[in-house]
Amino acid sequence: MTLRIYIASAIICLSVFKANGQVLINNAEDLRSLELTPMETAYLHLNSNVLFPGEYLYYSFYCIDASTYKLSNISKVGYVQLINSSGETILNQKIRLNKGKGQGELFIPSSLNSGNYKLIGFTRWMSNENIDQLFQSDILLVNPYRTNQFSDANTTLSEESMTEKPNASLSDSIVGISIGKNSFSPRSNLQLTVQNLKGTLGAGSYSISVRKVDDLNIPAPTNPIQYSNKYAKLSKKISKKIGDTLVIPEQKGELVSYQLIDNQRQQPKPNVELAVSLPGKRNEIKYAKTDQSGTFYSYYKSPIASDNIYVQLITEDNSTHTLKNSKLSDRLINTKLLTFANHKVSTTDSILIKNRSIHNQIQNAYRINKKDTLVSSEPENPFSSDIPESFVLDEYKRFKTMKETFVEIVVNVSIKKRDGKDVIWIDENTLSNSRRYKIEYLAPLVLVDGIYIKDQQTILDFDATKVKAVYLLRDRFSLGSKAFKGMIYLETFDQQNQPLITNETILVAKGNFAQEDRRYFNQLYSDNTEDNRAPDFRTQLYWNPNFNLKDDEINFDCYTSDVKGDFEIILNGYTSYGKPIHLRKTFRVE
Repeated sequence: MTLRIYIASAIICLSVFKANGQVLINNAEDLRSLELTPMETAYLHLNSNVLFPGEYLYYSFYCIDASTYKLSNISKVGYVQLINSSGETILNQKIRLNKGKGQGELFIPSSLNSGNYKLIGFTRWMSNENIDQLFQSDILLVNPYRTNQFSDANTTLSEESMTEKPNASLSDSIVGISIGKNSFSPRSNLQLTVQNLKGTLGAGSYSISVRKVDDLNIPAPTNPIQYSNKYAKLSKKISKKIGDTLVIPEQKGELVSYQLIDNQRQQPKPNVELAVSLPGKRNEIKYAKTDQSGTFYSYYKSPIASDNIYVQLITEDNSTHTLKNSKLSDRLINTKLLTFANHKVSTTDSILIKNRSIHNQIQNAYRINKKDTLVSSEPENPFSSDIPESFVLDEYKRFKTMKETFVEIVVNVSIKKRDGKDVIWIDENTLSNSRRYKIEYLAPLVLVDGIYIKDQQTILDFDATKVKAVYLLRDRFSLGSKAFKGMIYLETFDQQNQPLITNETILVAKGNFAQEDRRYFNQLYSDNTEDNRAPDFRTQLYWNPNFNLKDDEINFDCYTSDVKGDFEIILNGYTSYGKPIHLRKTFRVE
């Protein structure tokens, strides 16, 4: 386990936040400063805009500087929402942006009705402008497991919907796509190559999809060249004035916000100091303080690996309080302003729909052996650049409780009596502290798998056989107004600290955090693979949401499936100087 502990004070001025994480533009100086930050827009490369239950909508998120048209490095978080024709958010996702690029996927559940939906992509910074600043794409969802869902289910597609999809390069020969031939047998390698034909002019960030041409003839998703036609209508900077409120961009990382509720008074609790813990492979603990509405905010630069957020009141009792998610993204966009397409399926498409549904069910039955994987993050310096003393307990004689372990194994930690109770004593670093400090008692900060535990007796009684290692820092630090003498970090074997959390009455809330990037499963075939015996009804043969093209060419392994028919390769992206690129090439499997 790579240990990452961050002790940080609040990095945003909570007093300036209004409702929904907004700030007030107080004067001309504030306004000028904000106008120097370029406005953004977004383009999303979608693998498809016609979806069935059990399928994934994959997307590659391009955040674009609206003044230079290059990828933006302003916002660090993007938002993607699927909206139904009533303006309700059906699916909602946050993703991390790295130098303007992000990725994600939305699983389509069987509970959704057939109909026309809208997919929108945006950042908090974009939400300050009108709805045209956002990315929007029409989505047709076909659910064969539900009936009578279209108002006119027998109506065929309109003439507009029958627009033929082009099969031409729109990149002025800057980038090219090459495959071995134009016709392939099932389960064969395409020998797919993306070529940079213009050196530095073709270098850029791209995404690629290899997928069966949709038999339901719906207009193709907007490509980046088509999307660039709206650039002239976009805001290049904020169109606000003094006295207006403004949603600030997430430049420092992901903005997390919750409201502290006093259960006894049934109202928000203002001016309370908190220790906010996010356990996981990138442990973080931060100081926060609630504002007058009982709300606290915190930025997280690194991806959040925890499913939950854990909060301890630093100077008060936790037991009479609860947490409420502020849901900052829910009210950013007025979805009632969206307009929806009127694409409809015909009864003549029933056989196509039935076959696709059967293929999806078979594929999902075998999906357990074809899982995506998380992309590992770069390691960061643990303990905020300090090097802890470490004790791997299996290297010593084992003791039953952590109290015995501290006394017998952990050097510079002892147990003393204070007001009739056992307390944990850390001998401070003598190189940095005077004798007066050494004899003064201050409690250490104790973390178990990244979660702050206030009650020392809970720690002393904890079963030491569950602890893998103890890490120790002996310098002073503080969280808000509370000072600590050193820090003790307990790493358990299975990261299961639920008994401690229950005993501590720690405030726990479900976190709607940005998802981590994934490396999507890519089916490969060889003479020795066991997959040769399993059915393969993939219609999405390959999906790569993010790759950088620098050199002459990049080769990709991509195999056809048992599905026959016409397939298409779609490459979208932007060069390093902001030129949109779109390529489409077709081939046949027979």
